[in-house]
Amino acid sequence: TKEMEGNKRPQVHQVIPLMDDIYKILETHRDNIFLDSRLRFAAQKGITLLNKYYAKTDDSLIYRSAMLLHPSYKTSYFTQEEWPDDWITTAKETLKTFWETYYKPKSKPPPQPTKD
Repeated sequence: TKEMEGNKRPQVHQVIPLMDDIYKILETHRDNIFLDSRLRFAAQKGITLLNKYYAKTDDSLIYRSAMLLHPSYKTSYFTQEEWPDDWITTAKETLKTFWETYYKPKSKPPPQPTKD
């Protein structure tokens, strides 16, 4: 909640960690048998909604790219959060393909020797 107060919005590289934090809190509440069943149900509904939006991050290269390119995260965040290895590999390959397609400098042919 503190991260989202006022007009402050999270930066792109903060979105996935924030969603993960919210998920963990909701999961704890959903699984707490001492809470009223309505609260546990509300937590489950929150998880369902969060999963819907989390899945949408797969449709956009920007979220994973921001994480992979951020000096503090790179792949360590995904490893720490126990993402499956194939998800991490896919994220890296997608970013690499995007870079090669749109940003990698085009190679120039070697200069031709001049005749004197």
